[in-house]
Amino acid sequence: MPAPELEAQVQVEELPMSEISIPIQIPYREIELALEKKQGNLIYEDNSYDNNNKDNIKLIVTKTGAFRFQGIKDLIRITLPLKIWFSGQYEACSICPKVETSTEFEANITFSSKITLYPNWLIDTKTESSSFEITKDPYIKLGPLRINIKTLVEKELSTQLKDLATRIDYEIKNSINLKKEADKFWKLIQKPYLVDSTYNAWIRLEPYEFIMAPIVCNDKMMLLKGGLKTRIITSFGSMPAGNTTPLPNITVAQPSSQFKVELEVDLPFKEASKLANGVLKDSVFAVTKNKNIKIDEIDIFGANNEVFIKTFTSLDLRSIFYLKGKPAFDSKTNELYLADLDYDLRTKQGLIKSANWLFKSTIRNKIAKAFRFDLTDQFNAAQASLNGYLQNYTVQDFFLVNGKVNTLKLKSVKSDNTRFYLVLFAEGKAEVKINNLSF
Repeated sequence: MPAPELEAQVQVEELPMSEISIPIQIPYREIELALEKKQGNLIYEDNSYDNNNKDNIKLIVTKTGAFRFQGIKDLIRITLPLKIWFSGQYEACSICPKVETSTEFEANITFSSKITLYPNWLIDTKTESSSFEITKDPYIKLGPLRINIKTLVEKELSTQLKDLATRIDYEIKNSINLKKEADKFWKLIQKPYLVDSTYNAWIRLEPYEFIMAPIVCNDKMMLLKGGLKTRIITSFGSMPAGNTTPLPNITVAQPSSQFKVELEVDLPFKEASKLANGVLKDSVFAVTKNKNIKIDEIDIFGANNEVFIKTFTSLDLRSIFYLKGKPAFDSKTNELYLADLDYDLRTKQGLIKSANWLFKSTIRNKIAKAFRFDLTDQFNAAQASLNGYLQNYTVQDFFLVNGKVNTLKLKSVKSDNTRFYLVLFAEGKAEVKINNLSF
C-alpha cells in the first residue's frame, strides 16, 4: 500500500459568497463645475435684425449664476438663471422711419434629466427643457404696438435650449466615469491587508459580483446603493497570495442591507507541525518493559480530506508510522483535534508487529492527547480582525469600512491539502464608503 502522501488528493468546496453594502455618493457639485468650465457665460447671441428670415429681432442670453441641480427619485431638476437682452425694430411702411426699442429682464430655465444606470457601468441621461420662468412678463413698445415678448423669446431660444440640453447630457456622462472608479476599488479590495500585527492576521477578499440598485437622486447628490458579493478569508502567518479577478458588469438589483459573512481562520500544516514538534519531539515512550522509542520528528499533512501525522521514531524502534483522523473542534475548550484517530504502521521490525496492540494503546493515546491545539487566540484574533476591519477602517484614503458584527460563531472545521481551517459565520451590518471619487 502506498504511503498516504502519495495517494490522490482532493480539494474541499469553497466558501459561499458574503455580501457587503457599498453606498456610492456622487455630489452634483462635480457635474456643476464641469458644466461651468465648458459652457461659459454666453448662452445665445443674435446681433442682427436680418437673421432668422429678417425677423427684426436681436437677442443676447447670458448666465447670471451657476447651474443648480436638485434631484428626486430618478430625475434631476437643473435650473439656470439668465439675463436676456432683447431688441426689436418696427417699420410701419416702406418710407416710414424704423422704430427700435430694447429691454432687459431675468429668467430661469429649468431642465429635467432622467438618470439611468446600465450593466456596463455607464450612466445615461435624457435631458429636456421643462420650463421658462419670468417673474414679470416683459413688454416692449414698437410704435403703436405693445408686445409681450415672452413667446418670441421662447420661440427664438427653443433650438438653443435643445442644444444646451444635449450639452448637459454630454457633460453628465463624461463627468461620471463610474467604471474607472469601480475598477480601482475592485482591484484594491483584492489586496491582502494586515489587520492584526500581533497575530499576523490578514484579510483577503475574493469578490465575485457587484450588485447595484437603480440610481436615486436627492437634493445634493446621486445615490447608488451597491452591494459586493465576495469571499472573505482570514489567515495567519505570511501575506496570502491570490489572483486578481477583473471587474464584472453590474447586476442591477436591490442589494441587502445586512451582511452574512463566512470567513476562514487558517492553521497551516507547517505551523501545526511546529506546534506538535514543540510538544512531542525527543519524547521517549516505553513500548514494553525493556523497550523504548523516541519521537524524532512529526510532519503533518493532508490528503483525501483526512489529516495525517507522519511520525519518525528511533531507539529500539526505527520506523515511520502514520496517525490519521478528521479535524474536529471542542467548543468548550476551543481546541482543534483529530477525531476517529487511527494509525498505519510502516516498519519491517517484528518487535512492533508482535506488540501491535501495545503500540496502538500507548503511542496513539499519547499523541492524541498531545495533538490538541488551543485556538482561543486565533479565534479571538479572527473576531478582532473582523471587528477592526469594520470600524472606520480606511484603505489608502480611498474607501472607509464601517459596520458591526451582531453574531459570530463557528460553523465547521475542515482541512485541505495544506491546512486546517475553521469556518466562522458572522451576521451584522457593514458598508464600504468610497472616498475621494475623481470623476
